[in-house]
Amino acid sequence: MQWLNRLLRTGTENKGSQGLPRELVLIIENADVFFRSSRNEMGDPYAVVSAAYLGKWKFDGIDDAADRVSKAYPDLNRQTCIRAGKLIGVIVGRANRAGKQRKSKPRSLFDPTNNLDENWRI
Repeated sequence: MQWLNRLLRTGTENKGSQGLPRELVLIIENADVFFRSSRNEMGDPYAVVSAAYLGKWKFDGIDDAADRVSKAYPDLNRQTCIRAGKLIGVIVGRANRAGKQRKSKPRSLFDPTNNLDENWRI
């Protein structure tokens, strides 16, 4: 939880920048991220982020996410909005990695698709 405390820290210890509001951190942590296939000739998929109060948008990078945060929270300075954009980028990266990991279901000994060695007996 040290990373969360660093994000929420305020005052001079953070070189004059504001900490992220707890409400914003919760919104970002609970954001939904899903991937869509592109309609261009390259066919590269892109991430779509959906977060309460921030809306739903195509994630185009940290600066794009920081702009979205600054519109929703106009009282935050630019450096703090960039920190929130970086956190959104982490959430998108985590969703990307989770999508690539396949959970293999455990196979039963009685599963006919098991390729058990012929010499192996129960």
